[in-house]
Amino acid sequence: MNMTMTEKELMTEEKLLLLLKEGDHRAFTSLYNLYWKRVFNFCRLYVPNDAALEILQDVFVKLWTNRELIDEKMNFEGYLFIITRNLVFDENRKKMNETYRLMSLISALEQSYDETEEEICTADLQNHIDRLIEELPPQCKRIFNMSRKQNLTNPEISERLNISIKTVEAAITRALKYLKQNIYSIFLSMLCVYYSN
Repeated sequence: MNMTMTEKELMTEEKLLLLLKEGDHRAFTSLYNLYWKRVFNFCRLYVPNDAALEILQDVFVKLWTNRELIDEKMNFEGYLFIITRNLVFDENRKKMNETYRLMSLISALEQSYDETEEEICTADLQNHIDRLIEELPPQCKRIFNMSRKQNLTNPEISERLNISIKTVEAAITRALKYLKQNIYSIFLSMLCVYYSN
């Protein structure tokens, strides 16, 4: 089918979906141009901009990969919303799992033991963790300590500091990323010292 881009842009959504099912790249581009802002703006409500951009790409990759299964008479915007929502949930679940694992590691490393030798090792490691936290930017450090030491939820921190929940989430993510980058190497080096004695 030889048609100009202008003609295709004037097509109904149903015809664009029919062409998409046939593997038409120009129909795909037209649908992308029509919907990418809506998908991106929805993602930004729940995840940072960089993650929103990745999800945006994944949404349209899924659309292209599953194009043959599309029903051209369906509510296409609703279909895109379902794909986007599921990917946003996956991203948040992944972040929560990473956060949980790191916080569990920190918690485990901070526990006290009965043996004197292990108490010394744990105290030393705790000092390393505290030093890493002290190296965080002031607001980031304050928010992380409110979450970690006072066990406040993100909405509670947001209310107490009069900042948005997104700002709280970004600060905690930044703190965890910094700790993650540094804590494992410290932990491993201390284990090496401990078991070499």
